[in-house]
Amino acid sequence: SGIKNLAIERIENPLLYEMYQLHQKLMTFRNSNKSIEEKFLFHGTNSSSIDQIIQFGFDMRFNNRSMFGKGNYFAINSSMAHQYAAPDSN
Repeated sequence: SGIKNLAIERIENPLLYEMYQLHQKLMTFRNSNKSIEEKFLFHGTNSSSIDQIIQFGFDMRFNNRSMFGKGNYFAINSSMAHQYAAPDSN
């Protein structure tokens, strides 16, 4: 498709990451202490939503438009998420 990723960055909210780690431990405990399968996924959005995602995480209450109904959508491939990202001047 001619699209090429130049970089992928991880931006982390320390409080949300701590909450994530606690949920991860809880899920492992509920799974009889067997490791849980975890995947890194991509999310396409516009640049004006990035600060909200960093501050609050993927909170459905802030989702004002949905192609398939209210929810947060993620893709295994960056090219799929790219289709839902809105380009800006950067």
